[in-house]
Amino acid sequence: MIYISFQLKNATVGSWNGVDTGDKDNHYLVRKISEKVFRSIPVLIPKGESKWFHYDFGDGWSMNVIAEVVDAKEAAHRRKASNGFRGREWMVDEIFKYGRIRTRKERHEAEQSLNQQKQKG
Repeated sequence: MIYISFQLKNATVGSWNGVDTGDKDNHYLVRKISEKVFRSIPVLIPKGESKWFHYDFGDGWSMNVIAEVVDAKEAAHRRKASNGFRGREWMVDEIFKYGRIRTRKERHEAEQSLNQQKQKG
């Protein structure tokens, strides 16, 4: 099994004072996956290196998600140290499905298309 650790970090903070009170905490999400699933991820996450993904909310806030392959011991440590993923698990789902975090516009257009297909059939 392979453990992929995702760390959530603010890239830009859009608050009035430039501070995000949650940014001082550790925000990890660790996924345990098979080698087959690992190979199916549309983006290469090299073992021993980290891969950065960026998302801009368009309102002054943006986030980085840092992915890296870790061993079971480090995975357990990060799970224990984590203060949750701040409701941003969908970003990891996007990385697994698309190899990146889609923009808000892309997600909205895909949702509209899906709704249109449901109405037709």
